[in-house]
Amino acid sequence: MHRIPFVLPFIIVTTSLFAGQDAPPPDKPLTQDERSMNWLIAVERLRTLPRAGDIQTAGILANIGDIVETTPEQKAAIAAALKAYDAALVQKTAQWENEMKAIRAECEAKIIAALPEARRDAAKKALDFSHENWVTPFEFEAQLRAEYIHKKAASENKATPPEELEALKKELQSWIKEQRQKAAKKNSELVEKLRSFFDPKEAARLDDFDKNKEAPPKEVKKAK
Repeated sequence: MHRIPFVLPFIIVTTSLFAGQDAPPPDKPLTQDERSMNWLIAVERLRTLPRAGDIQTAGILANIGDIVETTPEQKAAIAAALKAYDAALVQKTAQWENEMKAIRAECEAKIIAALPEARRDAAKKALDFSHENWVTPFEFEAQLRAEYIHKKAASENKATPPEELEALKKELQSWIKEQRQKAAKKNSELVEKLRSFFDPKEAARLDDFDKNKEAPPKEVKKAK
């Protein structure tokens, strides 16, 4: 069992205050409505479910293959079984994702039906576009890290002089910066496309939810 951070009880209490509300206050963004605690617990259980062969309880995390003495061949067989387990879970999560998307589509149909009739078509197009371009920050960072490791491994060896290693390091740092700039540019383009689905007032409201938008510089008060 992992130690629970001190802040978790406060999160649970805060969440429970909103649980069971029939509707959020009119001035409260719907995205701030707390997700079901049962859903959060279920997802966390799936994320941290012990892998095949793992002893994961009472502060211990160990695989049975690390506890029972094995030969190199037996250890390799255990490692292969773990890889097969992970691969099978990836396939299973794809199935869960498709099922969740089907449920989302059913609920979104009800949400769109609750909107003013004249805005339903534009709203559906905006939602479809956002879903098509949805990606988690974790995926971006994982891909960036994988490419970085590949580039680094392909460009250096034990015989590489120190000065070349330093130049390589700077080159890779520039590459990472360039990739992040490209991602930021793509995000801006996606937001602009999303804005095109809405009328001017709706687009202005959308801007209030844009986390990439730069905050206006604070006015510096001159001392009298």
